[in-house]
Amino acid sequence: MKCVQCGGKLTHQRTSYTIARSGYHLTVNDIPAWVCTQCGQPLFDDEQSATLERLIAALDAGAERLRTVWRV
Repeated sequence: MKCVQCGGKLTHQRTSYTIARSGYHLTVNDIPAWVCTQCGQPLFDDEQSATLERLIAALDAGAERLRTVWRV
């Protein structure tokens, strides 16, 4: 497989995923992914992508509930 960013070679490794959202920052470590040997860009399989999407959706909902609890 080739990297969608630079065309470099992808190797199967473990990597981190970080996202900064309004109200929180999330880092998940040790995720299996295809990582470009040239630019370092990770490419996650469908299973990992779906799990990250569910996690982010749950955190978004939880963060919103936390912000609205004390609104006056």
